[in-house]
Amino acid sequence: PTTEDLVDIASFAKSSIPNGFVSSALSQVDIIVLGGLAGTAVVGNYRVATNLLFPATFIIATMAPGMMSRVSSLYSREEDPSKAVSDGIGYASVIALPMAVGAIIMGDLVAVTVYSSEFSSAGLFMTWLGVYFVIQTQMKVMSATLSGLDRPDLVLKLNAVGFVVNATLGVGLFYFVGPVGVVYATVVGVTCRYLLGALWVRRDLSVILVPRPLIHQFAAATLMGGLLVTIRSTVDLGSWIAVIGSVAAGAVLYGVILICISEEFRQTACAITRDGLDSE
Repeated sequence: PTTEDLVDIASFAKSSIPNGFVSSALSQVDIIVLGGLAGTAVVGNYRVATNLLFPATFIIATMAPGMMSRVSSLYSREEDPSKAVSDGIGYASVIALPMAVGAIIMGDLVAVTVYSSEFSSAGLFMTWLGVYFVIQTQMKVMSATLSGLDRPDLVLKLNAVGFVVNATLGVGLFYFVGPVGVVYATVVGVTCRYLLGALWVRRDLSVILVPRPLIHQFAAATLMGGLLVTIRSTVDLGSWIAVIGSVAAGAVLYGVILICISEEFRQTACAITRDGLDSE
């Protein structure tokens, strides 16, 4: 490697290495605050909620490394990566959105069904963590883009802001509204990170922050929510079969509506299906 390459690597590592420590601390701050102030029972409810909502991160977890590499490749060739970023924004929350709606309407029932009545209080955590995961999936796109633009220093600032907001506001809100205040702080923290990330990305790229596929997903998730509200108000959900069946019905409706109203989603689904069949 040339001297210039070594300088670039050192410059990147200067921010990326401490960012690893800050990211780790940020991922555990809720557990630390709840464990220290509320005890293990509340932490158990929080963990149940995060475990049930964890699939919301599957798409962005797969997408982010590739997006960072693609943005970096295009940017290094002096090509505009705006479309690639906008496409990422459009599909990052495709699972998180319906899960958030489902958590708001059915979260307590799902927690009790999957675990036990001991974790009925996890439903309130699920409501706000569902909102958190929607914003977080969008924020992760901004973070990956900034990394691809060779700005790990800005990613470090994003995570530092999130940590400070989560820790300080979480402790304060805990004493005002109880344990759920820690999750409120988490939502505020990730919102601050998303807004800052979007601002910094938009300084360099002409990305669309609310592309059409994302609007379609909001619409489909809203209609799915209407179905779940109707089911919950009219159907006896006293058995696990009824609860799981209701959730499955909502998921099917979400997928069908998305296929019907979103040409982009249809094209993407067909392309993935063709690739899967070709690989067999």
